[in-house]
Amino acid sequence: MVLRSRTRPRTYHLEQRVAAGGMGEVYTAVTPDLNRRVAVKRMLDADASDEDLKLLFLREVAVAATLEHHNVVEVLDAGQNGHELFLVMEYVDGPSLAEIAEVLRRQGKILPIEVSCGIVSQIARGLGHAHTRAMPDGTPLGIVHRDVAPENVLIGTDGIPKIVDFGLAKLSGHSLTQPGVIRGRPRSLSPEQARGDPVDARADIFSLGALLFELTSGQPLYAGDQVATLLWKVAAGDYDPLGPRLTHVDADLTKIIQRSVAVDADDRFRSAREMERALDAFRAARGMRMSARALAQVVTITWPAIQKMRAERLDGTAGELEGSKLILPADRLDGAESMDGSKSIDPSGGFRQPAQVERPQPESHAVMPPPVAAPPSPLTQPVGGRASDAYPRPNLAPAAWTELPRPAAPAFTQNLEQPAGIAWLLYAAAIVIAAVLAFGYVWSHDAEAPAPQATHTQ
Repeated sequence: MVLRSRTRPRTYHLEQRVAAGGMGEVYTAVTPDLNRRVAVKRMLDADASDEDLKLLFLREVAVAATLEHHNVVEVLDAGQNGHELFLVMEYVDGPSLAEIAEVLRRQGKILPIEVSCGIVSQIARGLGHAHTRAMPDGTPLGIVHRDVAPENVLIGTDGIPKIVDFGLAKLSGHSLTQPGVIRGRPRSLSPEQARGDPVDARADIFSLGALLFELTSGQPLYAGDQVATLLWKVAAGDYDPLGPRLTHVDADLTKIIQRSVAVDADDRFRSAREMERALDAFRAARGMRMSARALAQVVTITWPAIQKMRAERLDGTAGELEGSKLILPADRLDGAESMDGSKSIDPSGGFRQPAQVERPQPESHAVMPPPVAAPPSPLTQPVGGRASDAYPRPNLAPAAWTELPRPAAPAFTQNLEQPAGIAWLLYAAAIVIAAVLAFGYVWSHDAEAPAPQATHTQ
């Protein structure tokens, strides 16, 4: 999505408030201009006359609008109404990963290992796209999310995970934050980020590893609730050893997590796509499949409890802007607020974008199918024990979630299996034919043999 100048005002009819917290609140909305339902993010306590906050917001739009990937929430529009700032995004009909994890945690459950790995693999794919994004002339944008956390991963009812909110990102050489200011959730920060040091894509890899650990273990990487103490631990990389906390996890997956959250950035995966390939290889070697249909079932099962939890969190009160009409005026062409699509990004924070942005080749959603004699899916495998010697699955913790139904096998794998009744009929027919042939052979041999001659004795 490349933002273009608005030659006339654009109107959004705001509906229900679906989320609130942090720097903004989110409403669903419809607009005849885009002919689709969208999500409108209102910046809380954001005065457009505050140049620092406005600069941060405009950078969020400038960066996020360059990203075009099915695992990244698309930015559609942005603007100012009075003294407030608004961001218009693709509407994802589904909960955040944090909401899913919280509902399961209340029930004493966690996601199956293959589902957790599949989600993180796809988010790594989206981050890899962002990390390698460049201008048409090849100049890297140097995008780093810097807040990869369960709250910023949305799971749609179509089973597609998407990462949202690049508001904490930065352009290479142009930091969005003042020196010494730490942004992001403490439990998701990399050590260098907590120290206030310069960060690159490897900071997102650390946060992605922390996310994978939290999904597979049901607990955060760092223990403790005191922010001051927690920041000291994060800055030093002082977390408890992972091995004793992941006894129910395959040793190879533990190694992937350990490499992702290495304290020294040089010891981590070199890129998000390298981490994605490691996770995909781990799943393929064990016949683990995670289709969009299986993830959509996760959303379907947890959605009623999540909606109830949202109502409790919002105290059942309607949002201030529910039912109102938001009008984003036409862009000014003489100031930093212009969304002129013919010019390159202005590091000072304007909306200007390149005239043409190279579109990436669409990446396949296909996952390697298991062999015909694949072991049972962990989605339906009973808790505890090993499936077989050929598939040494460690004992799962009692909290493991095993209620999810197994996705239907692809048609081509079902057709490979012959029904047992047909096999027995063919076997019986072969025996009958063999018996008839044998009897015919014996009968013809006896008919051709000369009759014995009688002997007389005197």
